[in-house]
Amino acid sequence: MKRPHFFTAKAVDEGWGELETYIRLWRASLDQLLQDLIYVGSGKEDKKAFITAWEWFENNEDDFEMVCDLADLDHVRTRKELKNLIARVNGNRYKRQFKNSRKAFEGQETRRIRRQKDKP
Repeated sequence: MKRPHFFTAKAVDEGWGELETYIRLWRASLDQLLQDLIYVGSGKEDKKAFITAWEWFENNEDDFEMVCDLADLDHVRTRKELKNLIARVNGNRYKRQFKNSRKAFEGQETRRIRRQKDKP
């Protein structure tokens, strides 16, 4: 799936000079977060990326604020934009989708454990 260019498409202030590339790097990481929050594939790695992204987005406000600062974006507005974009793509069911995906992923983890046969 192609990564969305929502945050990297935003203009960077000319005053940053050589630091513009670092700002674009952090904005690209926010675009990757957006992709991980929107796309729930059927594969194990896709679901794992989806769950990890949601847990980080919901539980690490300080880290999210730091990434937004490094990307030269307002963290409150960025969080609101992310939630609006997710709601536009997934509707209002995105939190339920996260819970269902997490349950399915945890179910896969427990099913993969095989019983060892006792050797005589």
